[in-house]
Amino acid sequence: AGLSYDLQNTIYGMYLSVKGYNDKQPILLKKIIEKMATFEIDEKRFEIIKEAYMRSLNNFRAEQPHQHAMYYLRLLMTEVAWTKDELKEALDDVTLPRLKAFIPQLLSRLHIEALLHGNITKQAALGIMQMVEDTLIEHAHTKPLLPSQL
Repeated sequence: AGLSYDLQNTIYGMYLSVKGYNDKQPILLKKIIEKMATFEIDEKRFEIIKEAYMRSLNNFRAEQPHQHAMYYLRLLMTEVAWTKDELKEALDDVTLPRLKAFIPQLLSRLHIEALLHGNITKQAALGIMQMVEDTLIEHAHTKPLLPSQL
């Protein structure tokens, strides 16, 4: 319908991109932020995703040599990177109750950076970002990070 979004985790935080018809982007963005702030975890889905991730970590040795090369290059070149063994060990400690406790903690303090471009005015961009902040405050009681925490 002319709209799309992408949500990724990075070593620097979360990356959210919304693309498409500019008149509908704020509506989609608000729905995404509301869903993130009120997200409920399905226990069965959590277990399926956790098992699939563990399988992918365990199957690393069977991957192609070029995938191994890219993995080791990332380990060497990235300031903060975890090995497959470290991730497997940490995954043992990931439980549903811990994840449920972590989400509000994660959303309680945020620093938001945004780039809005295209068919948009400065005032409209500021209004959209105010809507994002207001939505996070309303649903997740979010407060901005302190300057010393950046």
